[in-house]
Amino acid sequence: MQSLYTDMTYSFLVKLMDTSLISDKERITELGFTTVQVNVISNLPHSDLYKLSRIYKLLDISINEIFLTKAINQAKENVRCRSDIENMDITHKLLRNLSTLSAHETESKALTKQFNLSNNTISTLASMSIQDTLAIARTGIVFYEITANEVKLAMALEYIQEARREEEAINHLIVNDASWPMVHTLTGMSRALFQDMRKSLNAPKTLGGPPRRLTEEEEIIAWNSWASTAEKTPLERCIAVSQTLNTIALRHLWPTLSEWMKQENASEKDSVLA
Repeated sequence: MQSLYTDMTYSFLVKLMDTSLISDKERITELGFTTVQVNVISNLPHSDLYKLSRIYKLLDISINEIFLTKAINQAKENVRCRSDIENMDITHKLLRNLSTLSAHETESKALTKQFNLSNNTISTLASMSIQDTLAIARTGIVFYEITANEVKLAMALEYIQEARREEEAINHLIVNDASWPMVHTLTGMSRALFQDMRKSLNAPKTLGGPPRRLTEEEEIIAWNSWASTAEKTPLERCIAVSQTLNTIALRHLWPTLSEWMKQENASEKDSVLA
């Protein structure tokens, strides 16, 4: 069943990126999405779409056995829709998944339980060739409904966006010449991975030597940026300072930033013990 949901979710999300669907707000709502969610999905790379599709039952799929049986019978009589069939690729992919799983003893029982399909329908699906499932799809009969699981979708998109923000932040650290101690402290990254990422991102070659001290003016600018982001994570705050002082390599900023982090941690510890 996992393979069916993964396959269908990925195909459905790719279909959702179609610009004609993005502009159809009423249809989006019917599918259980918001326009904001669709815009987020449409801007995700396919690697992130695949991550979303791996979340079990991100989409709710239901099957109407009466309509499915009607489609099967019409296909046997060579009845087909003469006009364009909307989402025919999705329909056929679902049929192929149903057919494959129906032929598997354990998975067929799961299908019966999940979609309330009779043994007769399961047996019919199990014996179908690709020509049979294509013929059913070409009838144009919609025997299923696919909608977003609103709770899981919201959580999944937040997770994906947070992971992408963290990835971009780590890339920023590497490209802007952060030292390994800085990256390790903020992200827990191993030295080996740090070195690999420096190579893959073409990070600037460090000339060596100790980091230089910030000037008084630079430290004031850094502090103002650091203090204004007190509600954010240490990683986000370091990025904010780096973006403010974008001509200074992060390895030069880290001694100052790490000292402020230690002072804040000590202050928080004292307030708890007080």
